[in-house]
Amino acid sequence: GEVRKPYTFHYKTNKPEKDGLFCERIFGPIKSGICACGNYRVIGDEKEDPKFCEQCGVEFVDSRIRRYQMGYIKLTCP
Repeated sequence: GEVRKPYTFHYKTNKPEKDGLFCERIFGPIKSGICACGNYRVIGDEKEDPKFCEQCGVEFVDSRIRRYQMGYIKLTCP
């Protein structure tokens, strides 16, 4: 995913900023199976079709995915 904002955490909520350097939508959830808006899904359950949250767009995966997911910053000059 593309990192569009230079912000890290929101100063009041201490949650990652959307499209920021620690965005849960780009890099994965902070807690396993819990998205940014608080919805919970069992990770190993194959019966549930939606792998992404409808409200915030966070994928329901293990939080260790944050170690391997990569984002990119689009620069004006190559």
